[in-house]
Amino acid sequence: MLFLSRHAPHLQPWQRDIIEIVRAEMLYFVPQMQTKTMNEGWACLDSNSLLLTKMGFIRYKALHDLLAKNEPIAVGSGGGILIKSLIGIFAITLPLFAYVLGVG
Repeated sequence: MLFLSRHAPHLQPWQRDIIEIVRAEMLYFVPQMQTKTMNEGWACLDSNSLLLTKMGFIRYKALHDLLAKNEPIAVGSGGGILIKSLIGIFAITLPLFAYVLGVG
């Protein structure tokens, strides 16, 4: 939309303003669009789901049991992220999301 508002040769100023308004509204919803897949993915998680850890693939129930015993475990590929406690699904979701974004 930004490209259209800046480079469309036949738009009048008021039309460019409308496109910029629509773009600004669209940008407001970008974070919701980016997290939708992650949120729906965790909604589908059950005890038989496989997760990649430094120990290889393990079932979510096994990960849950390890965390319940206060055993830290690295989840994810490469260096992964270290999860140290069991606070429900958020113990995994927030660090994984930061890891995926490259900020964690």
